[in-house]
Amino acid sequence: MLQLSDTRLHQIRQQISRQVAFPDELSAQFDEAAAYQLLDEVQNCRDDAAVADLATLLPRRRLNDLFGALLVMSAATGEQTVLRLLAILRQRVTPSLAEVAWSFYQYHFFNDRMSRALQTTVRELTDRGITMPQMQAIRAAAEWPLLDETLPRRLADDYLKELEHEPLDEAMVRLMILPDSPFAVHFLETCFTSGSDRLYQRDADLFLYTLRLCARDSRKALLTRYLSLDRLDAAWQDLNTALLKQFGPPRPRSQQKLAELLSGSSDARIWDMLSSEVVDRFRQWEMQDRLTRHISFSSRKKLFYQPMLADLKELSTWNEQTQILTFDRFYLVDDNDLDSQVYYYDRNTLDLLRSNDRERPSLTQLKKPAPTAREIILSGNAGHIVCLQLDSVNLLYARDFINGYLHPEKDLLS
Repeated sequence: MLQLSDTRLHQIRQQISRQVAFPDELSAQFDEAAAYQLLDEVQNCRDDAAVADLATLLPRRRLNDLFGALLVMSAATGEQTVLRLLAILRQRVTPSLAEVAWSFYQYHFFNDRMSRALQTTVRELTDRGITMPQMQAIRAAAEWPLLDETLPRRLADDYLKELEHEPLDEAMVRLMILPDSPFAVHFLETCFTSGSDRLYQRDADLFLYTLRLCARDSRKALLTRYLSLDRLDAAWQDLNTALLKQFGPPRPRSQQKLAELLSGSSDARIWDMLSSEVVDRFRQWEMQDRLTRHISFSSRKKLFYQPMLADLKELSTWNEQTQILTFDRFYLVDDNDLDSQVYYYDRNTLDLLRSNDRERPSLTQLKKPAPTAREIILSGNAGHIVCLQLDSVNLLYARDFINGYLHPEKDLLS
């Protein structure tokens, strides 16, 4: 089963931690008490000279609290305090402190003060001629000097234009994008919303990870993008199976009205919120997947069903071994105990049997043998229940019989 394992995430974090001076936990859960203490010290400085002295005397470990101070301060604290904190950052910035700034920013990139802190850091390093891959990428993507909450999208756009050949996890390590951060989720959302099919196949586990963490509207957009094309080929089997495990199957077409009614409620499933065209693509794969598993030991049934799978409308269970395939004008009844035969039922006959809630008789063990497709074709008679034999002699008769119901307009034209 395809999934993003905890081991894979740990590997991404571990590779980043070899380069970043401090772990991402520092920015995800910083010390608020220490942040307030530094904020008080900065506010108590009489003038800019006192701020410069404070910046000189601060131990390296306390410089990390500078970013926490920017986060805990209220709007009423005033612009002067922000400028003083940024001045300390400019005076003491080093590559390791820049890495901490980048880590903090990824957890709080929607905060304007964090944007200003990162912008200050990048500018100061650039002016000093210090090059760091992620800082160069930030400067290139941010339409300098503007840096705001759109940075994840911009970095993703640059990646898609220039570097899509690079696996996404390698790009995240190179840019030090912390996988648990909100920044990472927004970065990955853009990549999968705008990227090519190659991303879905090569980085399928990260696609599943993004779907797990992103907001509902983003999840809808990502699934809509993925299912903008049919995903019936074997190449998509693992990813489709993982989506089925994560979100369950769509409701049957017969419950489409219910899905529309529930689409805005708390009881809605993700499939209820998507367009019917998108859901139909996944439903078609899910039905075919169930049918494939049901007939897994019968090569003849696979050969028989293959040309008509696109016309399959619904797949439902009659009993433990029997599945009903619904088409526009008829049903096919498949018993997995029968290797080389399938039963045709006209709609009235099977609907009548379905309406009897008291018992569900066998649809394949009949009291009176049903005529075969060969007998029906040669005699020209109609049949309410027909046995479609799939051995080498009768397979063509079975196909011809079914094609007459799948495509009756062809018979009318001939």
